[in-house]
Amino acid sequence: MTALDTHTLTQLARDKAVIITTGSGPCPVFARGDRRTVATHWLSRKIVRALEAEGTVVKVKRGLSLAPTVSNRLLNPVKERAFLEQNGRVTTRKIYTPEGGLRHHRVNTSFNVLRRMGARRGRDGAPLLSASLIEAGERFANDYHAGETAGPSTQNYSGSHVDGGSRHDAQARKYARQIDSRNRLKSARKALGPKLEKVVIAICCNNHDLDALERAEGWAKRSGLVVLRLGLETLRDHYGTQAGQN
Repeated sequence: MTALDTHTLTQLARDKAVIITTGSGPCPVFARGDRRTVATHWLSRKIVRALEAEGTVVKVKRGLSLAPTVSNRLLNPVKERAFLEQNGRVTTRKIYTPEGGLRHHRVNTSFNVLRRMGARRGRDGAPLLSASLIEAGERFANDYHAGETAGPSTQNYSGSHVDGGSRHDAQARKYARQIDSRNRLKSARKALGPKLEKVVIAICCNNHDLDALERAEGWAKRSGLVVLRLGLETLRDHYGTQAGQN
């Protein structure tokens, strides 16, 4: 949930709000979808598309409403936090909003879209994504998030000692790893190109729902899976690895 702040989303959940998407211009939001009342919020089309791409909202009879799972998490934060911490690795990542702002977002890295897709089967009985494609996507995501916090590439490490004697040595190694991640990410993004990169980042790095992304972009059903596979195959070839191998 990144397109809107948690406070606003919680208000929408409490109001059982419906986003009216008909017409043009900003979308009005009404409590319980009652258009006889005054709109509680007005959301830009860009925000609404982002909410759809994230899977934060679902289609209802009169427009869009928060997905039931999202509402439950917002209205029961203590229960949701306990569930996440008991069922996977919880971490905080920096996520960019559609307006360009930066927000910290808690995510469970044990449960992601790639692994859920890998557990699903196609009509031919084969997994939607092979193990090698999942590993390629996760390698890209690791570098993507690690590279976000990398220091400047001109950082001077000449004062650090390989024997670990310098008190700055650990920090220097940390920055070096971050810069390595950023350089690997730059190379991988160049291999992907802008079209494939967009889908790979949305799914692998920001954990967006593929069906919601297709709807937000106006793509034909299942076309997003085709593009995602092309992106992951490109990454697999770029890294030169198969699943479980370095």
